[in-house]
Amino acid sequence: MSGADFVIVIVVLSRFGVPLLIPRFPLPAVVVALALDAVDGTILEALTGSEPPGYQTYDKALDIYYLAIAYVSTMRNWRHLTAFHLSRFLFYFRLVGVAAFELSGARWLLIVFPNVFEYFFIWYEGLRTRWNPMKFTVAHVLVAMATIWVFIKLPQEWWVHIAQLDFTDTLKDHPWLWAVIAVGLAVLAVLSRYYSRYLGPADWPTTFAVDEHLDRQPLPEAPPTEPIFGWVLLEKIGLVSLLSIIFAKLLELDVSTWELVVSLAVVVIANSALSHWLTRRGTHWRWLTLEFLAMSAFNFGTLILYTALRSSFKEEFETGGGFFIVLVFTLILTLFDRYRFMGSALEHGRSFEAFRSRRHGGTSETT
Repeated sequence: MSGADFVIVIVVLSRFGVPLLIPRFPLPAVVVALALDAVDGTILEALTGSEPPGYQTYDKALDIYYLAIAYVSTMRNWRHLTAFHLSRFLFYFRLVGVAAFELSGARWLLIVFPNVFEYFFIWYEGLRTRWNPMKFTVAHVLVAMATIWVFIKLPQEWWVHIAQLDFTDTLKDHPWLWAVIAVGLAVLAVLSRYYSRYLGPADWPTTFAVDEHLDRQPLPEAPPTEPIFGWVLLEKIGLVSLLSIIFAKLLELDVSTWELVVSLAVVVIANSALSHWLTRRGTHWRWLTLEFLAMSAFNFGTLILYTALRSSFKEEFETGGGFFIVLVFTLILTLFDRYRFMGSALEHGRSFEAFRSRRHGGTSETT
């Protein structure tokens, strides 16, 4: 293997591996994932002399992949109910927009459905390195989201998807933009200073390991029994459906959208039924990796059986594209199921009220 080939392998593996660190090291992992997304195309082009075949497909698919892991990590780590529900809305809002764009090809959808979730996640995790997010008021969180939406993401989405401008080329053509950037950074530094004063003294030493300051609850000996059909299953089906639509279009699978959604919904229901049966028997997974491998084997088996019955699926899934989709959504669903029981905002809905009550001498404020 040549040096160039080795670097390419490292870049690709990093795009897959770095997002797996997001649940435990949210800020550095998501920033590195964002940086890799920005520079991997340049690195690969420099090594190969041109944009590698299929790069755009690979790049878009891995964008959605690391955002999905960031979303399920909020189930594990976020205690602030308002911030959690906003992050859920922003994530699915973007997924709907990307799926609609892939189905229609209308680029304006990407500015109507901007990726606010990514920077909202960075804002929350960035502050959490020093401050306890539980002291943020509802208004604080809403203003932060609106500011990111209007002043950061809308201009960025217009630049990337509507104007389709390349940042490097634009700087070469207009060197005066360096001065604009310098002024912008100076203004940002001043605003950050005032913002830190508004937040008050730090609540803990700077740390990037989220478990250092979470009131982590021990996992139950066995997860509580839940009904197979409920809101959790509906969210899983919605998540898998949107992911599968996007990945199928990016991988150019010749399968109808509705058939793909229905088939993967069947796999998700079978997956949930198996988990429900195991829980009722008192069986639970102690190791996340073992759970992922077992559920992958089950989901692949279910899919193979389905494709044997539906010949229209057979050719596409034999090429590997369909199995890649199943591998990704099995990983996401495994994390989803595990993190719902790890002390998330949904499991500790009154923690904000308790925090505010202590902080204000018995006067509680709720989200």
